[in-house]
Amino acid sequence: MWLFKLLGLLIILLVCSSFGILKSENLKKQASDLAEFIKSFSQLSELLRIGNYEIDELVNICFKNNLGFFKNGEFIINCNSLSETQRKIIKEFFCGFGFSDTEGEHSRAALYINLLKTEHEEALKQYSTLGSLYRSVGFMGGLIICIFLL
Repeated sequence: MWLFKLLGLLIILLVCSSFGILKSENLKKQASDLAEFIKSFSQLSELLRIGNYEIDELVNICFKNNLGFFKNGEFIINCNSLSETQRKIIKEFFCGFGFSDTEGEHSRAALYINLLKTEHEEALKQYSTLGSLYRSVGFMGGLIICIFLL
């Protein structure tokens, strides 16, 4: 009987710890996805300055790792880790994309790159502070539940 109780407590501890680790990894993924978007936007900005590309072709070249794509004239973001404000910044860029000359689009892309960089810095700061907190709270919460049930 004690063996089943200990096994159940161990499962509770592992589930709580896993929850904290997954929450922490979500913050890490958000920061890495933002870094990928910044890299793709930088490439887009340079290609705008260099050559004559169609909008769909530019997006396919710059967003190779399946971060986003155009569907029926709308840019679809393909990652779930981004917050609503980050999604709004990216979609806002593509709402007015292609209505200006190449120099205007290049400067507009530079503005949105700076906006995404501030969001990326904030995501890194959140990961450094909240990441370890989530892991610790998950483990300690599981430990407290186990002690309470023991």
